Amino acid sequence: MVGNEPAVAPRPVAATTTTADQATIGKSLVIKGEVTGSESLYIDGRVEGSISLAGNRVTIGRNGVVAANINAREIVVLGKVRGNLTASDRVDIRSDGRSEEHTSELQSLRH
Repeated sequence: MVGNEPAVAPRPVAATTTTADQATIGKSLVIKGEVTGSESLYIDGRVEGSISLAGNRVTIGRNGVVAANINAREIVVLGKVRGNLTASDRVDIRSDGRSEEHTSELQSLRH
């Protein structure tokens, strides 16, 4: 302690991730290659290659441009995507979203 300043306790760090965790690829980011992991992903930038997040959600935001095969539990398309979309739960292509060349293996497909 310096002077009259109170001691600050360190913040606890989570040891595990939950399904509520979500990574974001921002507007100015470009990813080329393979994206894998154990959390959900929001894409507002550009991704080329493959995305494999089998137990999680992948959301392509309004500014997102994706040229990739996507494998996830749930896929939501608000932007543009070209590639095969494979979801164990659902693919949701919103009114502003566009998808080319996709083949879906899933329980429900919404447009």
